Amino acid sequence: MPLSKEAIDHQKCIETLIFYFQQRNINCIDLEQKIGSQKIKRPDLLLPDDNTLIEVKILLPQEREQKEKERIEQELGQGKVSTYWHPEFFNRFEEDLKKARRKFRNFPDFPTLVIFFDFHSNFHRQEPERLLLGQEYITIAVPKDIRKSPYPIKQGLKNRSLRRDKNKEIGAIAFHCGFNSFKVYHNDWADDKRKIDKKIFNLQKDKQWEFTDNSAEPFKSII
Repeated sequence: MPLSKEAIDHQKCIETLIFYFQQRNINCIDLEQKIGSQKIKRPDLLLPDDNTLIEVKILLPQEREQKEKERIEQELGQGKVSTYWHPEFFNRFEEDLKKARRKFRNFPDFPTLVIFFDFHSNFHRQEPERLLLGQEYITIAVPKDIRKSPYPIKQGLKNRSLRRDKNKEIGAIAFHCGFNSFKVYHNDWADDKRKIDKKIFNLQKDKQWEFTDNSAEPFKSII
């Protein structure tokens, strides 16, 4: 049975990561090639020197986004002003992390990392910080007196995928942002045995943060 485009793209990302880690002098193993296909759910990659498990996820354009991209490019090519919808894929992101978490649970004593590759065009590419913080919402109250204007009574963030009571099995999340460079967000709520060695991402072009529950400064830069 031929592989789907998503499966092919996923395997290419795995091979790319193996090459990237070789460039960093870090041994990286494709787990399926090492242990073969088994019924147990298992992550994609292993860094054997420090037993870090890696699950690879890809954000692929869906039909609506692809059609909109083609429309925008056509309008811009004709010298027109174009407007477009910029989605934020909180549900997709949460589902990807849930699948990774389930795989990591089968290996309870390993540090863990999820790496995302975003295949969207610049028009729809996701902002990692927005996905991590969650979706903004505002609750509006509508007075019974129609002469009065509606007013906000509550606002905040929902669909937050990393927090004290959720996804503690995930030590860090990284986003590929160019040739062998990554934005890495270390999960402050992860179990200690799940936290990865920060030296894995020690190239000058890498950026790392601690993701915490400090509402004033949720992303604490790691130097």
